Amino acid sequence: MKTSNVFLKLIFILHLVLALPVLMIAQTTVTFQVNMKIKMLKGTFLPSAGDIVTVRGSFNDWGFDPSGNVDTLFDFDNDSIYTRTEEMSAGYMEYKFWKTLRSELDWESGSNRAYTVISGSQTLHVVYFDYDSEYDPAAIPTITNISPQSGAVGAFVTITGTNYSSTPAENIVYFGAVKASVTSATSTALEVIVPTGATYSPITVTINGLTAYSSIPFIVTFASSYSIDYGAFAGKVDFANESIPFLLAIGDLDGDGKPDVASASQDSSCFMLFRNTSTSGSISFATSIKLETGFRSYNVFINDIDGDGKLDLISAMYEPDNRVAVFRNTSTPGSFSFEGRVDFAVGGSPRRVAISDFDGDGCQTLQYRAWVMIRFQF
Repeated sequence: MKTSNVFLKLIFILHLVLALPVLMIAQTTVTFQVNMKIKMLKGTFLPSAGDIVTVRGSFNDWGFDPSGNVDTLFDFDNDSIYTRTEEMSAGYMEYKFWKTLRSELDWESGSNRAYTVISGSQTLHVVYFDYDSEYDPAAIPTITNISPQSGAVGAFVTITGTNYSSTPAENIVYFGAVKASVTSATSTALEVIVPTGATYSPITVTINGLTAYSSIPFIVTFASSYSIDYGAFAGKVDFANESIPFLLAIGDLDGDGKPDVASASQDSSCFMLFRNTSTSGSISFATSIKLETGFRSYNVFINDIDGDGKLDLISAMYEPDNRVAVFRNTSTPGSFSFEGRVDFAVGGSPRRVAISDFDGDGCQTLQYRAWVMIRFQF
């Protein structure tokens, strides 16, 4: 009996000794986080085109691992923050983030990043790729005042706010349908000229892909007798369209300074685009162009979704399935062109949308029902 007990105790001790190394070795992991938003806004990182971001450093022999492990990071929450968790030994390490741009490698400039790994799990702070500092929640442009709040075409308007560029051309200002010329700029004030074709709408200022809206629309004035009667307008001018036109949108789509027209029709799967060729006192449009949508286009809306200064086309579709489609504008003056549509699945039969920066982060947000919103990040 005693021999049996001694034997069992020896077996127990042997198992304990064999298990000790496993119990004593705590798993050490490091979670890397990199924000790619600036690169995406600048068009130098396009996940839709197959671009990826990886992390390489002394912990993985700078990516030149015979096993082929490329250490790719992923945006799990669709917030432009890419993450990856790595197992590694405790101690000092250096690393950098790398982009693979359509099969071409591009790594961060500047010195290596460094971190001392401790035992256990740890998550590094979110950093911007290439040490970007242009985007900071505190650097989102704002508009605090417009003076004057109304005026005729050609009038000078001062826009007061924060986080503007001191280089006039880097500030993209729209008076509704058309872009304005910026004549002078500081970090807190822009002087602009009311453009021909300006419409009753909030003024927008876009810098580095981030947009600020004025709290009130700008009112465009003109010489008038202050009366509206049968003689206040010239005769109508007709332009052929698809059957049952349902909704129109106005905006300078080709960047030539004239507001163009986009039309959506209930019985067709295309937009009709009318390029404005008017001159003072004479309304005219070039031959209309069809932009195939692939669905019945009940509606069309115009807004600069990706902050590149060009007005994009947006449509809400509830048949045959619920989605919002965006057509990115690649037009040049005198010529319309758009990329293939990008779809966003939604619910609840969307028929109309409203587009603005609802949460104050500088990015466009689309509202298609009273309680449903889509935040765009291109």
